[in-house]
Amino acid sequence: MNYTLQNQSIGIAVSTLGAELQRLTSSTDGEEFLWQGDQNIWNGRAPILFPIVGSLKDSQMSHNGQSYSLARHGLVRKLHFTCVKQHDSHLLFSLNSNAETLLAYPWNFTLEVGFTLSGNCLEVSYTVIHTGTDAPGDMLFSIGSHPAFRLPVEETPLNQFDIRFSHTEQLQQYLLNEDGMLSIQGQPHPLADNRIILHKNLFDHDALVFKDIRSDTISLWQQDRERIRVNTGGAPHLGIWAKPGAPYVCIEPWYGFSDATDATGVFAQKPAMLSLAEGQSFRTDWNIELPSVQR
Repeated sequence: MNYTLQNQSIGIAVSTLGAELQRLTSSTDGEEFLWQGDQNIWNGRAPILFPIVGSLKDSQMSHNGQSYSLARHGLVRKLHFTCVKQHDSHLLFSLNSNAETLLAYPWNFTLEVGFTLSGNCLEVSYTVIHTGTDAPGDMLFSIGSHPAFRLPVEETPLNQFDIRFSHTEQLQQYLLNEDGMLSIQGQPHPLADNRIILHKNLFDHDALVFKDIRSDTISLWQQDRERIRVNTGGAPHLGIWAKPGAPYVCIEPWYGFSDATDATGVFAQKPAMLSLAEGQSFRTDWNIELPSVQR
């Protein structure tokens, strides 16, 4: 089921499946800014990544002597949320852990996902709450976003799009192997005037993964026009990805990343994890602005 919001600038649709954004359109001319999915290329649109970002080594982790299996990017993108609030400019979705999630992830939680329209900006919030008595120790998790933005390549060649950073970056890229594991050491990723220029071979070796970026705003430009502006909300890590040559690009603020090739599989030893004591909560907010759409 989809829920919709619209103001004078933009409109959205959000599915209860995964609380996943389905549409992001201009209210004036109906232009779609979100990739609409294609089962022959990639069917996702903007999945939420929780309680892991990326992949675990052999899709397994252990905690307190128990083993658990978690698929790439975690649980929630395939689970149904409940819309608990709906106002003229705001939607709030909620998901509670259950017997099924506890088989794969040993903590009880509530995940709330909010969508708010403000002019030509979509504000998104994630609130993670550690609920109830469950696995010993603090709840360990990571969370991330995976929005895919449509590239109108029928108007502009792919190599006339680029991604720009709000701060000067000296990026270290961590390469992914065929199993989705990160290299232990990063390598410099060259930029052209602090930009990444898109081209058909950019993602031949999977996503570009950058840890500890300085920028809090990442922009997608179409020639000399800023098309999309993503404010990361302070997320420290970034993924950029598409199927090679496909007419979209994902700009992904992350609070975590895949296991490295030398991972032990012990969840408590996984780098960059967030933690919550019972009853505590974590909130992060990020947004998508459409500079070309009239406010």
